[in-house]
Amino acid sequence: MARVDAHGPRAVVLAQPRGWASGLGQWLTPQAAVWGTITALLVVLVLWPMYHLIVESFKTTAGLSLANYTQIFQMPRFHEAFWNTMVLSLACAAVGMLMGVPLAWLVSRTNVPGRAWIRIGVLGAFVAPGFVNGLAWIVLGGPNAGLLNKLYINLTGASSGFMNIFSLPGLVFVSLATVYPLAFLFTYNAFEMMDTEVEDAARVLGANPLRVLTTITLPLAWPAIIAGFILMFLEAMILYGVPA
Repeated sequence: MARVDAHGPRAVVLAQPRGWASGLGQWLTPQAAVWGTITALLVVLVLWPMYHLIVESFKTTAGLSLANYTQIFQMPRFHEAFWNTMVLSLACAAVGMLMGVPLAWLVSRTNVPGRAWIRIGVLGAFVAPGFVNGLAWIVLGGPNAGLLNKLYINLTGASSGFMNIFSLPGLVFVSLATVYPLAFLFTYNAFEMMDTEVEDAARVLGANPLRVLTTITLPLAWPAIIAGFILMFLEAMILYGVPA
């Protein structure tokens, strides 16, 4: 659309778009195109297979029913696997927090030697495949032919080794190398972004380092600690390489 300026030379001025065209123009941006593409990919790659999986789980020869779920929940092996998974997940999350949070605090809040190498080691443990980690500990901690057990028997004269990696405690021990870096990464970033002025004020007022840690530093990092615990629990629950 165009109009003629009545108070000056004749000129053509483009009118601003109105109504739905203006709103559509605000949505048609490069950012919206990127997010739309990502959303479509997630729908195709995640939601579409999950939809078919859920629908097929209700199908039986007699039609749609809960018979498949009833059969699964009546299997003793399913009960055993379920409780083993819960124990593994909770143990990995709890022990992983005891490993990852103090390590993150040491690296971010102290001048402990080799801080850069600690971060590299944690990231290396995080990206190492679970199958490789499991196979390595089979070679080291196997009850009959594990290198550590054979060394222990040769040094002490014992009839058997001191560890059995093919057990639930052994599974928790090996799985920790895969999940504990999540606690480190979450809490390390929280400690790094934390404002240190509150801690400095507490020290000036006479608070000892332990009181500063327990009353200021850890409460401020509590959301990151909870998030790390939840992610470690879920990661241990879906972990396949080490149990296999």
